[in-house]
Amino acid sequence: NESGEEVEQETSLEFEFDVESAGPCKRKVIITIPRKEVDRYFQEEFDKIREEAQVPGFRPGRAPRKLLEKRFRNELREPVKARLMLDAFTALADRANLAPISDPNLDPDGIELPDEGDFAFEFSVEVRPEFEIPNWKGLKLTKKVYSFTPQYFETYLREQLQSAATLTEIDEPAQMGDFIECDVSLWHEGRLLNSSDKERLLIRPRLTFLDGVVEDFADKVIGVRAGESRTCEVRVSESCSDPEIAGKTIQAKLKVHAVLRRQSTGDLESLAGMLGFASVEELRKSYEEALHLRLEQMTYEDLRTQILDQLLDVVPFDLPEDLVKRQTERELRRRAVELIRAGYSQDDIQPHLNAIARDAQTKVVRLLREHFLLERLAEEEKIDASEADM
Repeated sequence: NESGEEVEQETSLEFEFDVESAGPCKRKVIITIPRKEVDRYFQEEFDKIREEAQVPGFRPGRAPRKLLEKRFRNELREPVKARLMLDAFTALADRANLAPISDPNLDPDGIELPDEGDFAFEFSVEVRPEFEIPNWKGLKLTKKVYSFTPQYFETYLREQLQSAATLTEIDEPAQMGDFIECDVSLWHEGRLLNSSDKERLLIRPRLTFLDGVVEDFADKVIGVRAGESRTCEVRVSESCSDPEIAGKTIQAKLKVHAVLRRQSTGDLESLAGMLGFASVEELRKSYEEALHLRLEQMTYEDLRTQILDQLLDVVPFDLPEDLVKRQTERELRRRAVELIRAGYSQDDIQPHLNAIARDAQTKVVRLLREHFLLERLAEEEKIDASEADM
């Protein structure tokens, strides 16, 4: 270089490889590293330790090379093997045109570095799905337009006033808009399905559960007092993870402990002060901007779903089986945690694990297909996230 300093040139590793299909998105790779490269890596390791190696009868750095090699060869075997394998992996992705999405499936401890001859080892690795990029330009979409109206905005502001109100327990019959604090138990043909204590439910015409709905909720509970009970019919959705009750009607028994009513904070000026706005105008402007953004996001999400539905229909491709399995197990664990937090016991969950797992896998497959498709499209169109996007 211009300064006259010597620059150490790294010599790339020479090796041969063979790649063959081992299933959907999986490749079996055999790597063969010639003996001369193994010897070169050993010599490099010997050079690193030569100046400091302790050999009886010799000062550091003065021991003969042959003696040094004989004494330390076994100790350097693992570092040499690790370097050879790592350098081969690093170069393989470009040379073999692989797009690995997981670590190689191998046990380094089970691979021996031979004393003589070439160093050969094999492994399997999952790779990104291969498929033709679909023609995404010219898709026909239906754009939903959500109108921002003054009436809607004023209704939204009233809702914000209500939500900011404090809840106070009252000794009166429950009315529309009140809350009831109650124990909830779900039953089907005399069998207890699930229960939870001290749930707080808003009295409204229709009550929606995770997998069901009470169509006449307000009619059933208006007028209830603390200490009384009510029973409602819950229509369970067809997509419920429990096949025994999917699409059927079950009973929800409510034991009411308290009736609570909102005590208004007053007017918009009080709400603005409570939320840290300088004026009602500033509050209104902030909420109006937030609502416009929400409507734009709803339009965007609907268009995105339409695009993906159309493209995925015409682009069939296999997914890496191990990746699907790992992601499904992760999703299954997440759902199990959610159910436990919602009050279900392990005994409640166990009989329905197969149905929950099927639903989790369906979701995972869809998300992975979306991911790989959008990733390829982004590469094709040279789209990348900027620092500002992050």
